[in-house]
Amino acid sequence: MNNLYTENKQIKDPIYGFVDFEGRETQLLSILSDPFYQRLRRVKQLGFSDHIFPSATHTRFSHSLGVFHVAKKMLALVEPQVVNGNWSNEGLACLAAALLHDVGHGMFSHVFEGAVKKHLEKKYRSETNKIEKDPLFLSVNHEKISQRIIKSGSISNILNKIYPGMSNDVSDMLDDKGNRSKSIYKSIISSQLDADRLDYVQRDPYFAGVSSGGIDLDWILRNLTVEKEKDDNLYFSIESKAYASIEQYLVTLFQLYPTIYLHKKTRSLQYMFGLIISKVFRYIDAKDLDSVGLSDTHPFVVLINNPDDIDNLLRLDDSLFWYSIGLFSVSTDDHLKKLIDMIYRRDLFKVIDVWKIVDSVVPERADESASDHFKSVQNICQKICDKLITDERFISEKCFYDSSKRILYKGSSAITPKTQKINIKMGDRCSDISLVSPIVASGAEYHVHRIYVDHSVYSEWQGMEAEIKALAREIE
Repeated sequence: MNNLYTENKQIKDPIYGFVDFEGRETQLLSILSDPFYQRLRRVKQLGFSDHIFPSATHTRFSHSLGVFHVAKKMLALVEPQVVNGNWSNEGLACLAAALLHDVGHGMFSHVFEGAVKKHLEKKYRSETNKIEKDPLFLSVNHEKISQRIIKSGSISNILNKIYPGMSNDVSDMLDDKGNRSKSIYKSIISSQLDADRLDYVQRDPYFAGVSSGGIDLDWILRNLTVEKEKDDNLYFSIESKAYASIEQYLVTLFQLYPTIYLHKKTRSLQYMFGLIISKVFRYIDAKDLDSVGLSDTHPFVVLINNPDDIDNLLRLDDSLFWYSIGLFSVSTDDHLKKLIDMIYRRDLFKVIDVWKIVDSVVPERADESASDHFKSVQNICQKICDKLITDERFISEKCFYDSSKRILYKGSSAITPKTQKINIKMGDRCSDISLVSPIVASGAEYHVHRIYVDHSVYSEWQGMEAEIKALAREIE
C-alpha cells in the first residue's frame, strides 16, 4: 500500500461549501488532472437545457466532484472505524468510481448517445441486433466507454499505482452485472438512493434556477444505517422517523423530469441536434466529406471510420459541435444549413402535445378514478404513437414522436437486491419503502407524448392537431 499522500486539498463547491480530499483520498487527485477527466469540464450536465434555463451551465466535472463528496459520507457508515480518509482498498475504489462514473459521457451528456442511436436506427431500419453490434453504438455508450477508459491508458495507470488491480476494481464497481452487483459499496455508486442521485437532485435545480421540493441530505444521512442480511451481505436502511424525507427526495427527483429533463423545448433542441448529427454521419458513411465541409481528420470522421480510437473520444465534447456547425454551414445540403440557422436563431421545432389533445377529448367519467382516467389517456396516446410512427412524415424525418416516461420509484421488485432498494427500518424489520409509504405505493408515473415538427420542411403541421383529435375519438 502506498502511504505517500499529498497535502490535503479543499475544492470550493456551491452546494456543499467544500469538497475535501484527505489521507488516502489525496491519491485520487491525479485523476482530476488527467485529460479524460478534464474533458468533463467541456460537457454540460444538462445538455441543451441552458437554452431554456440560462444558468444551467454546470458540468459533468462539478457534478462528479459532488458525487465524490456524498459518497464519502455514505462510505463513512460502511467503514466507521476509518479516520482522516484512510479507507480500505474497497472503500477507495468506491470513491474513485464516484469520481469516474461519468468519465465516458459524450457531448451534451446523454443526448449524443441518443443521436447516434437514431442514426443507426435509420441505417439498419431499426434492426436492434445489428444496431447493438455496431462498433459505433458501443463507442458512444457512456457506461461501456467509462469502463474502457478506466481499464486502459492514463487513468488506469493512475489507479494501479495506488494499488495493483485497482482499475479492474473500479470498473467492476461501475458494472451492473459485475462481481460487485450486490455489494453495499456498489450501492453507494448506483442504487435507488445513491450518491449520484443525491447530488444531481440538488445541483440541477439549483443551477437551473427552478423551485423544487428539495431534500434534507443531512437528515437522510444522519438516519442512514448499515444492516446485515442472513448471508452477511450489507445494505443501507433508513430509520422510520426519516422516511418522510425519503418521500420528499423521491418526489423532488420525480418532478425534475417534467420541470427540467423532459422540458418540451429542451427535447425539441435534442431532436434538432439528432437530425443534424444523423445527416452528417450519413455523408461520412457515403465518403462525401466535401458536402459537409469536413476533413478526414475531423473527430466525427474518425469516430465513424475508427470507433475504437479511444483517444478520439477526448475531442468529442460540447465545444466540438459548436465549432463543427460552422463547418457544416458551407454544406451543399440546403436542409442541413437551414437546421443550423434555426439553432443559431433558437427557432425550435414546433411541438404538438398529443397527451393534452387526448386528455381534452377523453371525457372524465363520474365513476372513474384519476388513475383510471390516466391509464385511458395513456392507452390512447400509445395507440396513436403506434399508428403515426409508421407514417411517411415520421419515416422521412419531417416529424418525430417523443414517447417517454418516468416512474416515481422502481426498486420494489421481489428479486431486486436490498442493496438496490430503499429500505425503511421499522423496529427489527426492514421493508421496501413502497410497503411503508402510501405516496410511493401509489406508483405515480409521468408520461410524455409529443410530436416535434421540422417546420422548415413540413408547413402543413398545424393540421395535425385536428388529425390527432380525430384519431383519439376513433380509438376512444
